[in-house]
Amino acid sequence: MAQQHGENLKQAMDTLRAHKLRSFLTVFGVVLGVSVIMLVAALITGFDQQVQESIKQYGADTAFISRFDQGPHGGGRRPKEERERKPLTLEDGEAIKQLCPAVKDLTVFVIWWEQPHSVRTKDGEVTAIDFRGVQPNFGLVYANAATLDGRFISEGDNLHREKVVMLGENAAPVLFPNVSPVGK
Repeated sequence: MAQQHGENLKQAMDTLRAHKLRSFLTVFGVVLGVSVIMLVAALITGFDQQVQESIKQYGADTAFISRFDQGPHGGGRRPKEERERKPLTLEDGEAIKQLCPAVKDLTVFVIWWEQPHSVRTKDGEVTAIDFRGVQPNFGLVYANAATLDGRFISEGDNLHREKVVMLGENAAPVLFPNVSPVGK
């Protein structure tokens, strides 16, 4: 039996030597196939982690409704049909809350995307910062809006049009190094 295995191995090696190109292409195909499978598995794992992070950040029961389609749009201007959609209003949000009994809470916010913005103080500057106009309940609905220092915007701030801002944890130390930004 060992002699038969030895003879089979010798015959296989002779075949490989006789057909080098075919052998190379076979090995190359196997390596390429395994590499593609590993790449696809890595992409799926990365996508899964991104979805899990999103759920962890926003909560599994949070939905966003937007005037614009989400995701990449080719870099340039958005399509005409998308640009001409009527903006969503505070009244639209209130109608959703009244007409959808499954909605526990709802907040409306505006993100100013139009151009890169910068914020400057005497001690620092932050470029490419996002501006959002939010309602007082934004912190309750948006699971990742916890405050590290100070308080969240209140209904009184809205009613009296107070000049208040919440700084992100990356912007605050740049704009106000070594001091609390509260009250500044």
